[in-house]
Amino acid sequence: MAEVAPGKKRINITISEDLLDWIDENVESHRFASRSHALDYAVTVLREIDAKQKAGGKRITRVIEHGTKLTEQERRIANLGPGDVRTEPRFRF
Repeated sequence: MAEVAPGKKRINITISEDLLDWIDENVESHRFASRSHALDYAVTVLREIDAKQKAGGKRITRVIEHGTKLTEQERRIANLGPGDVRTEPRFRF
């Protein structure tokens, strides 16, 4: 098994098949270097969104169903531009 880079820790996770398919598609298209990179990026973005919400005292509680677009307010909190369309499967902000 390959060595783990300094500052990283090897873990095992269980993930839904559709999310894993999405990750694999994005690895194949070179959006992410690996599955680990995709998950590291996703958790980092979620942590940043959470920090921004806590700093601003606002919390969005609407559940975004798979295939829906983020509202302008959600985009602003997530620091996304109007061209950055994100869809999240049952993701709660």
